[in-house]
Amino acid sequence: MNDQGNQGEKMVGALPPMIIYKTRGDYQFLVPVTLNPEKTAVIMFPAPTDLQYEGRLAIPENLDQGYLLDLRGINQHTAFLHITYEKYSQLENTPDPAELFSMILDKDPFVEIYVCGVREGRDADIAKAQDLIRNGKLGECVRWIP
Repeated sequence: MNDQGNQGEKMVGALPPMIIYKTRGDYQFLVPVTLNPEKTAVIMFPAPTDLQYEGRLAIPENLDQGYLLDLRGINQHTAFLHITYEKYSQLENTPDPAELFSMILDKDPFVEIYVCGVREGRDADIAKAQDLIRNGKLGECVRWIP
């Protein structure tokens, strides 16, 4: 899985990538947004109604050794807002990009971030991610440089 070209080909299609990551702080319950490469503007963000995965809030799953399993769709340009999934999901309107940018808690949150194939569903993804971590196989995934 280390070949980024092949990995990109595998991700084309209906299934989103399975992303395993660690952050510098405890951001598990905070809403992610995507910044431009210069980290000067929010370019992608969820509507309050977009925070569901398999019928519940898409809060990342805790994994062994401090890793998290993404359920929302983060990448190396993700930043975290200072608002929780729960509070954001209750907003009546989606904040505009400038307002979201002012809500950023951390523009550089990642210690490690890996793409490990495609998601297959919460339970299958958790099992696969735990196996990769417990058996020291994260190196077989594509490592994004934050």
